[in-house]
Amino acid sequence: MTMQPMLARFTRFALLGLLPTAAYYVFSISFVETGILNPGFALPLGFVAAVVISYQLNRRFTWKPDTPRSRHFHLYVAISLFGALTNYVLYALIVRTLGQNYLYAILAVTVVIPVQNFLLNEKFNFK
Repeated sequence: MTMQPMLARFTRFALLGLLPTAAYYVFSISFVETGILNPGFALPLGFVAAVVISYQLNRRFTWKPDTPRSRHFHLYVAISLFGALTNYVLYALIVRTLGQNYLYAILAVTVVIPVQNFLLNEKFNFK
């Protein structure tokens, strides 16, 4: 497999990721700020919305598989949950262990998680 098609898919994946990221912020912040939910419920709900939107966009525009949706969706969710775990580990390492500002953790996960999720989906889900 040449790098060029994979780079094109990663570029689409990254650009499409802007929409679910925005949805995550809108869902999470609006539910908290309007008093509908506390952050403990709003943030996971925002995460679920972002994963569903991300899956739909990437299935259609990044990988375009011919196989059933359910097979890919379950693995996509598992990979996204692994990304959430990685997010927490990076936060704990950077903020709690190294004592750095949380903005460094945000920067780290902004780079690491999309690359990790793309590579795992590329190799194991949409091969």
